[in-house]
Amino acid sequence: MKLHVLNTGSSGNCYLLESPDGVLIVEAGVRLAEVKKAIGFDMRKIVGCIISHSHVDHAKYAVSYADSGINVYCSHETRAEVRADKHPLFKPIVVKQKFNAGSFQILPIDLVHDVRNFGYLIKHDLMGLTCFLTDTHYSPSVYTGLNNIIVEANYSEHIIAQRLANGQINHAYYERVRGSHLSLENAIAFLEANNLSKVRNIILIHLSDGNSDAEMFRSKVASQFGIPVWVADKYMVIDIGNF
Repeated sequence: MKLHVLNTGSSGNCYLLESPDGVLIVEAGVRLAEVKKAIGFDMRKIVGCIISHSHVDHAKYAVSYADSGINVYCSHETRAEVRADKHPLFKPIVVKQKFNAGSFQILPIDLVHDVRNFGYLIKHDLMGLTCFLTDTHYSPSVYTGLNNIIVEANYSEHIIAQRLANGQINHAYYERVRGSHLSLENAIAFLEANNLSKVRNIILIHLSDGNSDAEMFRSKVASQFGIPVWVADKYMVIDIGNF
């Protein structure tokens, strides 16, 4: 199983989970042309697309994906917010109700954002169980049996507080980021709360350009947990199989 990072962050988010029997798209924040290029232009490989919420960096191209024949799975609220209520390939899903997209088994989980937002537990024989969390103030739950964790680490409390003190950002921006995104500190708290004994990879996503430090984030998480840690970057490909 390979994880393709097509883009991550406020300019757009899209990740591909590629197995020999299908490709699952996670987030629709890049043009479909980028997805096609990454999979050798074989659209038959795509088993579906799951999106977390309606903000444009995660869902901007969701309707165009569906128009091209891809099933798009999201909450009822997200479907309405992207104005796809009538689209037959937008498939509304419900929190804590499993569904399948090809050979991927997927469980939506509730997160804490300023719109309805889902994380996902994604299971496949070739990668085990992967947890995907982004755009959440904190994780309200812990999970068992995880093998890979893809988690937002958008900002550092220290960095963003320093930028506020220096006048580089205003208080409204400071409060908005802290209320709707996962800090490095809260990402670490989430990791600490979970049993990581079977986790093979931790992938940090959606880092803020101004409020983060990629190498510091990677080093801090790696040294604390002793597990391979990746900071997602555009066009990165990570082998997350090992089964």
